[in-house]
Amino acid sequence: MLRADDYDLRAITPTVAKILDVIVPFGTEVDPISEVLEGIPSAERLVLVVIDGFGSALWKYVRHAVPTINRIAELRQMEIASVMPSTTYVCISSMLTGTSPNRHGVTNLNDAISAADDPGINTLFDVVKCKGQETLMAVHRKGVAGLPLERLVDQAIVVEEANDDEIY
Repeated sequence: MLRADDYDLRAITPTVAKILDVIVPFGTEVDPISEVLEGIPSAERLVLVVIDGFGSALWKYVRHAVPTINRIAELRQMEIASVMPSTTYVCISSMLTGTSPNRHGVTNLNDAISAADDPGINTLFDVVKCKGQETLMAVHRKGVAGLPLERLVDQAIVVEEANDDEIY
């Protein structure tokens, strides 16, 4: 496993931007993950799967039950740090903006709703759309209730149940 102790979730933004050959969102605070860029060529499309709450400690505990993730990790994996506090809205906001929680100001769903409506917040989705590419998000309704998804992505798949079968 590659170790990248100097990287946290903010590095997702510039790394994905470089892979997609789009500009890095304004305000991004960190560099892309060079170890990832060395192994992945530029691409027109990219799927970023975020498994909320699935950190390395949990993975070690349930490794026997996740064979697909284990096979993907055998190809290449890198552990990066979370931002703090490591709650869903804080982490996703840092991953989309490349900024720390004290900069994006998101601590809960209401903050995320306000930030999504703020034209001064520049996200990875914004720069992808500026290049003329389309964005898509698949989420559970409970996690995004009230969030203006139409501001963030071109297409949103919002499922009702709190299980992943509908997402698949």
